[in-house]
Amino acid sequence: MRLILVRHGETIENINGICQGQMDGTLSSEGLLQVQRLAERLKNEKIDVIYTSDLKRTVDTTSEIFKHHSQTPLYTDKRLRERYFGSYQGKIFPENRKELIVPIDAESDKKLFERVADFYIEISLKHREQAVLIVSHGVTLRTLLAVIQNIPSIDSVEPLKNASISIINIDTQTQFITVNSTSHL
Repeated sequence: MRLILVRHGETIENINGICQGQMDGTLSSEGLLQVQRLAERLKNEKIDVIYTSDLKRTVDTTSEIFKHHSQTPLYTDKRLRERYFGSYQGKIFPENRKELIVPIDAESDKKLFERVADFYIEISLKHREQAVLIVSHGVTLRTLLAVIQNIPSIDSVEPLKNASISIINIDTQTQFITVNSTSHL
């Protein structure tokens, strides 16, 4: 299986340092340019199936890519949503993100890992010999990368940039072709 992981384009909330979590978010003017360049970069890429989070910022990102892959099956999946940050959603992140204390009403690390692992296992079985495009969110994609590498925490997975591409070939071994690439921007 070949995985092509894409983080959504920059949002107005990203610019303002607002924790979006499972709020929809709106692509900024820069974000709209990013997703056009992203779609251009992916237009000749072999893609057999597309999965996207159902939140607006990822759906808008996916829509631009889909213009070049309109015959490709497209599915929205709530398991690809960003982490639910509970009462912190809509609030401004601390300047140093490491100082963020996730509130008690947020989705736990365990639940997040279970949700993402469940999705990964399902697509691994369904699309073993296919190229799968996944459009999602920073924390969710870092969690997916941790699941793929069998790492128990996302702390050692680098944060992903808006409109970045990561490509991984998974066969008898896992081969990272590119991670967090924004060269197309």
